[in-house]
Amino acid sequence: MIDGLRQSETLSSQGFKELFEGYGNFNNTRNGVEIENVKVATITKGADSIKSGSGALGGSVMFETKDARDYLIDKDYHIGVKRGYQSMDNQDLTSVTLAGRYKWFDALFIHTRREGREIENYFYDIYKNKEQDYAAIGKTREKADPYHITRESNLLKLAFQPHEEHRFSVALDDSKLHSNGEDLSYTLRSSTRVDHEIYGQRKTNDKSHRKNTQFTYENFTQTPFWDHVKISYSTQKITNNARTDEYCSGP
Repeated sequence: MIDGLRQSETLSSQGFKELFEGYGNFNNTRNGVEIENVKVATITKGADSIKSGSGALGGSVMFETKDARDYLIDKDYHIGVKRGYQSMDNQDLTSVTLAGRYKWFDALFIHTRREGREIENYFYDIYKNKEQDYAAIGKTREKADPYHITRESNLLKLAFQPHEEHRFSVALDDSKLHSNGEDLSYTLRSSTRVDHEIYGQRKTNDKSHRKNTQFTYENFTQTPFWDHVKISYSTQKITNNARTDEYCSGP
């Protein structure tokens, strides 16, 4: 869950899922969370249906995103730039954070872009060059299939706090994932009666887009019943698209 909202876990059509997912035609059926946006991650083991809702029989993972107050401690503005590199999938990371406060208003904007490839398996450099790499096809291939993966996320939060006990805020969380790949390890057998496999090309083009708009009211009045009340209204749309093209040729 991200800010109290459940995330996409499967396809809307159970029939398509059962028919085609086992063959690898839907490689992108789950969206994720951008770690640069996360303030708190709460992991609960065991049944947690009371706090997390029905379905959390085996536990839950809940993420809460940042807001301007996390950066504006004893200051009125914050500017941050982060650059990173992850060797296991050759991923480049760029993240820009802007936060500011003026009188009763504060704002936060975080833009993050990740661009990488497939996760490297053990003995990843088994093939000496690109020609050998793309010539190694079928079930005997010993290297992860080549993929190009791009993730882009934007988090915007605007807040109005006219009194220390009342706070109103609006948030927009927009993230996109685009994955292009070639399943070189895939082999096609047209019939169980055919005793040879046809080696072809299978290219994937998967996309995921999550957009969440949230309105929140917080009350910090100390009472015998509560010391903090938070009421949120959210609208979330998640779109997952999976396209697989197969180009087959005979022996």
